[in-house]
Amino acid sequence: MPPILKDLKDRPKRSWGGRRAGAGIPKGTKTRPTLAKAEARELARQIITRELEPLIRAQISAALGLKCLVVRNRTNGRVVPSAKT
Repeated sequence: MPPILKDLKDRPKRSWGGRRAGAGIPKGTKTRPTLAKAEARELARQIITRELEPLIRAQISAALGLKCLVVRNRTNGRVVPSAKT
């Protein structure tokens, strides 16, 4: 019997699995997908920063809403812009 199999045979089964010292990737290591996401976030941040003023103006405009008078048409019940402005 090879020596490695003899060692396994002598050890109890409960000690076969579990945590091993030095196994796995080191703590704090960033994988390729993580680095790609960080790069994409940085690109998005640059684009948003470049277009910040128009974005803020659009948000404010959307929050304030429309500024026109509307009336309900009595014949068909639809809401239409008023001729009076």
